Amino acid sequence: MKCTKCGTENPQGSQFCQQCGARLEDEFAAQNGAGTSPSGQAAGLSEDEIAFIGVKQDYYQYSFFKMRTTNNKVSWNWCAFFVFPYWAVYRKMYKEAVIYIVGTWGLRILLNSVYPGFVIELLAGLFGNWLYMRHVDTHTIAASGMPQLEKEAYFAKFGGVSSANVWILLAITVGASIIWGIIAGMFFGFFSMLY
Repeated sequence: MKCTKCGTENPQGSQFCQQCGARLEDEFAAQNGAGTSPSGQAAGLSEDEIAFIGVKQDYYQYSFFKMRTTNNKVSWNWCAFFVFPYWAVYRKMYKEAVIYIVGTWGLRILLNSVYPGFVIELLAGLFGNWLYMRHVDTHTIAASGMPQLEKEAYFAKFGGVSSANVWILLAITVGASIIWGIIAGMFFGFFSMLY
């Protein structure tokens, strides 16, 4: 069966394209004029996953497909590598953002080096998509038995994206840096007066 999205020839009876992860039954239905299933454009994700993810469904459809079919947790994410806490709060993964910030900050202070922080950044890039897939799975499973209106409210609260969260974290980061600078200046200024 040929995938109409990427052109890869797949074995007969395959449900997903081996190359791009598109749901082949949707492709087969489209080729034969039967329409597509409700998952439509983001084939390979369930309807609940599509509703929960919101933005960038195609990207996550491909990443999730690769991780699920290969049973591999590694899938590179540039945003997670460069700005993990901002990406995490944008995707409403608050716990992961806090752990990352505290872990990176703590290691840099304890070891007095930027290298442990870089290792954490590298790990975030490698495992960011897997963490997000876990986040999506956890919440879609939790909402699976809910009535439709309750499920929509739940997905709006825990799913999708929030640009406001990014601005809030940025304000907190800048504020904390200013406060830390003032405290450090006062501390070192006090000790310099003693000498």
